[in-house]
Amino acid sequence: MTPPGRLSLRLALLVGALGALLALALGAMAHWNLGRELEARERENLQLKLEQIRHSLEDDLDLRSDPAVQAHALQDQLVAHSGLHLSILDSRSGQPLMSFGDQAAASVAANRALLARLQADARQPVFQSWSTGNDQRLLSIGASMRMKNGTPVQVLLSSERNADERLLDGFLRATLLALPFLLPLIALAAWWVVRAGLEPLNRFRRVAAQVSPQDLSYRIPEQNLPRELDSLARSFNHMLGRLEDGVRQLSQFSDDLAHELRAPICNLLVRNQVLLSQHRDGAAYREALESNAEELERLSRIVTDMLFLVQVDNPAIQAQFGCVALHEQAAKVIDLYEMVAEDKGVELRLSGNGFAHGDNLMIQRAISNLVSNAVRHTPQGGRIDVRIGERAGHTEVRVSNDGPGIPPEYLPHLFERFYRRAGRQTGAQAGTGLGLAIVQSIMAYHGGRAEAESVPQQKTHLRLLFPSTGAA
Repeated sequence: MTPPGRLSLRLALLVGALGALLALALGAMAHWNLGRELEARERENLQLKLEQIRHSLEDDLDLRSDPAVQAHALQDQLVAHSGLHLSILDSRSGQPLMSFGDQAAASVAANRALLARLQADARQPVFQSWSTGNDQRLLSIGASMRMKNGTPVQVLLSSERNADERLLDGFLRATLLALPFLLPLIALAAWWVVRAGLEPLNRFRRVAAQVSPQDLSYRIPEQNLPRELDSLARSFNHMLGRLEDGVRQLSQFSDDLAHELRAPICNLLVRNQVLLSQHRDGAAYREALESNAEELERLSRIVTDMLFLVQVDNPAIQAQFGCVALHEQAAKVIDLYEMVAEDKGVELRLSGNGFAHGDNLMIQRAISNLVSNAVRHTPQGGRIDVRIGERAGHTEVRVSNDGPGIPPEYLPHLFERFYRRAGRQTGAQAGTGLGLAIVQSIMAYHGGRAEAESVPQQKTHLRLLFPSTGAA
């Protein structure tokens, strides 16, 4: 398979070849049209001259009068036009009555078919092109007329086409001589046009050469782009934007993950080093192992949540979508956390009904994460309300809890991965910082969104907004 080569060169050669073919076609058409125009002009001149001869024969001349006078009168009709040959024949016998020009006799011999047509139909003049033995081209016109005395005659008038042939030959030679100079000019113009037309693609090349994993901020300038490339540039820039966001999120996520894993691993390492630095009794070893188990439990939760996030964020995931009864899923979650809430002296309430189109397990996981978060942060004697209903074209699951609330500056970051406010719980009882991020990913997967609202020292509301299904 041959390599494709340069696009600009291939396009220039193609446009140049098409231009050359077009130039040849125009030259051939011009040559053909010039020949037609010259012949049309010659026919018109012959018809005018024939009408003059008709006027002389029908009004002035009588072939039975003095032949010298007659010949002089007809000769005067031919003086203004060189290369004319005239023959006048008797219509009944076909014998020549008078001839002018050295090709008159040859004209009669070459145009017997034309004269026969005049015998059959004498109403219209008849044209015929012919050539002599030495390739001299002539155009003849024949017509039937009547003399002044009523004698029927046939008039055959022939004109030499040598001048026209020379003009056509000269035009053809000039065209052929110009082609060697014209074709390179066409090729050069085609190359320049193609290069100018492909210049916007250099913007793509320059941006592609600058983009790297370390810097994805470059964009293709969209100003003054051809319409055909405008949408491509926008799509390319959007792709770079998505890649930049993805790389930034991945980098941030890697940093956060390393930070989150480093703390429990360092705790385990330091605790074990201290434990092994000297001999201790069984109670000390037991206490250290229990502490290690707590840290390992936290590591396990982080890994489990990470795997779930990867599964939700994977566009190829094949979830089992269907009509989900939100009240039923929320009731299962309430049953799961009811004993934990009772131990903390927290009241759990569920009200409302609604449906969403999605995956049962994922939606249950999202509600569970919100309720778990609310139970963890609701003070003793507080209340958690889970309410399901319709809101502004969405099906809403709202989890509200009493407590100190969330400061406004923290709300925009609440659903970010590994985000935990300063001063919150640490150790085994602390969350992984992924619970609400998982909720946001689940909602994005279902075409919805998660929102947070908080009034300090009063209520905190976390909402799941699903696209409305219209089911009752």
